[in-house]
Amino acid sequence: GNSGFLTRRLDLTDKGWSLYSFSGLTLAYLYFLIPLMVLTITPALEGLRTQWREAARNNGATDAQYWRHVALPVLAPSLLGGFVLLFGSAFAAYATAAAMVGSSIPLVTLQIADALAGNVLVGQENVALALSLDMVLVAGLVMAVYLPLQRRSARWLA
Repeated sequence: GNSGFLTRRLDLTDKGWSLYSFSGLTLAYLYFLIPLMVLTITPALEGLRTQWREAARNNGATDAQYWRHVALPVLAPSLLGGFVLLFGSAFAAYATAAAMVGSSIPLVTLQIADALAGNVLVGQENVALALSLDMVLVAGLVMAVYLPLQRRSARWLA
């Protein structure tokens, strides 16, 4: 928090940093999204076959060439799928942002809550519904991108 060990030790509050700002919210999002990315990408990393590395070495490839020409193209669909999944998760997250920054940062989920609660203007439910529909469309787009990437990576790593 703002009075935690690291914050006091590094004098972050004196330098103008606050846990309840955009950078603090970003840090909190990273705290729960990085483990999700690790869980998403670990099966793909385990799916890389040792025969591919041996074949690359037998053909004179360095480790950098193996990663550039073999491993990264195989991992690319899983990496992109993981990023899309994390974007969807961060885009839809409400509780963390509401608890940390309230409505001081203009996130879509917070704007929907404000419009429904009448905190800004009374009778703005239609704005909340429009924003909600936009979120549904973005979620549909995220899934439309994620599922083909997942199928493509499953072909290589099965």
